[in-house]
Amino acid sequence: MVDKFEKSNGDLTVYALACGSVQIKQVNNIRVALWRDSGPVYHVRVYNFDTHDRVIWRSSPNLTEARQWVRQYVKTLKGGA
Repeated sequence: MVDKFEKSNGDLTVYALACGSVQIKQVNNIRVALWRDSGPVYHVRVYNFDTHDRVIWRSSPNLTEARQWVRQYVKTLKGGA
């Protein structure tokens, strides 16, 4: 059965994002969120819950680019290059 909301790698589908779902990855107290507004524009926000600060907020009309940012930020937070 095909899942309309989640891909096999755990990412949300375009349909799920269009329906208002937010993809969240959390590393310790840092949260990386990806969502879509009605533009359609995809937003990636990195938020630090220890300091209550928004670290990064980037926007792109391209979902592939936004997903790359999410992977990059999560990898960096986990100690990768």
